Amino acid sequence: MSAVAESHQSYDLGDVPLIVRSSIKLGIITAIVVFAFSLVSRYLSGTVEMALEALLQRIGTYTNRWLEIGGGSNWWYHPVWWMTGTYLAWMGAVVLANQASGTGSPSIPKMTATAIVFGSVVAVVAVIIGFPGAAWSFPTFGIALLPGFAIAALFSMMSRRRA
Repeated sequence: MSAVAESHQSYDLGDVPLIVRSSIKLGIITAIVVFAFSLVSRYLSGTVEMALEALLQRIGTYTNRWLEIGGGSNWWYHPVWWMTGTYLAWMGAVVLANQASGTGSPSIPKMTATAIVFGSVVAVVAVIIGFPGAAWSFPTFGIALLPGFAIAALFSMMSRRRA
């Protein structure tokens, strides 16, 4: 009988207990942080809340830009972040799978460097051709990483072994 996940000497693709334990730990940490923030925000209102927001805006850690973009609604961008996070995980998995198929060992630093290079190229091209909203800024580079990951996934397909 053969296993669905192949086991390799240098890494194990099917260490399910480790995956489950790590997922549970991450879920617990996330739940604690969300709960702490919900408690803090519940008891802040009026002048104290405005003072805290002003302080956080001064040091650059809080902005109401998403509230303003959504016309006063806080909920419009939650599905957008969910879709972006899913897309990045999917593209990363494609690149790592192609690396494992091609060279035998997936490399997260190599995947990241490849996506950053392609994202930088996309950002430079967008600024040079005058793409709307593109500027020599960090947000332009951040958005350019999305197609950068897609190009990295296509590029990684060239290195995989054919069956």
